[in-house]
Amino acid sequence: MDIKYTIILFLLLANALTPSSAAWDLWTEKMGWKVNIVNQLSHNKRLFVHCKSKDDDLGPQHVQSKDRFVFRFVENFYWATTLFWCSMSKDRKSYASFDVFWSADNHEKNKNFNLQGLTGTREIIWLVRDDGIYFRAQRNYGNSYVPRYLTEEIFYRKWDKKK
Repeated sequence: MDIKYTIILFLLLANALTPSSAAWDLWTEKMGWKVNIVNQLSHNKRLFVHCKSKDDDLGPQHVQSKDRFVFRFVENFYWATTLFWCSMSKDRKSYASFDVFWSADNHEKNKNFNLQGLTGTREIIWLVRDDGIYFRAQRNYGNSYVPRYLTEEIFYRKWDKKK
């Protein structure tokens, strides 16, 4: 193949897999992870959330009562080092900063909490409540043909007090 056609083919392929393309959206939907941070605070309180990874800053978010902040990504499958963390605040007195996604190899760092083992889907759900942060576990007790999920909410951490 001529070098000119090789370069053109490479550029077309690179363009097809850019994060703004439909191919990238399909890839993240099928092979990626989805993280939900759900505001379940009482009294219509708004939740402030700011999530980051080593490579991505998702920016500050203001999540209305009964709403959620959602982001998708594809895990670094070669090195298994993907880590996302979030800082959040429910008022001027309380805050929390913690990892919201970590690779399976890093669960020892996070209270031996095996995130991937506690979800039957590729979706992570954090519930933010007045008394703290909960993880929604979805365990598959069915089989690959007829999946059945048992949902359990696990208390993960309490709010820290601002000084």
